Amino acid sequence: MADREINASCWSAPGILVRQPEKTHFPGVLRGVCFRPLKHFAQIILLSLLIVAMLPGSVRAVDSPFIVDVWGTADGLPQSSVIAITQTHDGYLWLGTLNGLVRFDGNSFTCFNVNNTPGLPGNKIVFLFEDSRSNLWVGTDNTGICRIRNGVVQKLDADGATGKVTS
Repeated sequence: MADREINASCWSAPGILVRQPEKTHFPGVLRGVCFRPLKHFAQIILLSLLIVAMLPGSVRAVDSPFIVDVWGTADGLPQSSVIAITQTHDGYLWLGTLNGLVRFDGNSFTCFNVNNTPGLPGNKIVFLFEDSRSNLWVGTDNTGICRIRNGVVQKLDADGATGKVTS
């Protein structure tokens, strides 16, 4: 090892001499500490993060136990923005949109609005809830609420209330 010196606090390679400088600008605690391994470690971490960020499909759908499907207006939704969602005991998924109430059975959408559903107070559905008696409660943005029981929509009278639904 005549051609190579090793500083105990730093890594060195053949032909490279690593020495502690005479004067440092570091506090006394940091004197003699080599930051080269830390820099190398940081570079590896940053490179790994970059690779993960560049490969959004690195977790393939085959590896996931979930199936992700996307539906929109072309599939039968009255609007692509869903404001409220609930699943009833019979398995239907109910969606509240700003263009009406939607029931999804897993294959197709059935749309309900003020034109085809008597008793529905409005089209802007912002609240959905199924209670313990299997009633589906539907709240609109400012036209009131209704209850759907056994397929019958019943608009509830507010008796002078403001008609605003809050949860």
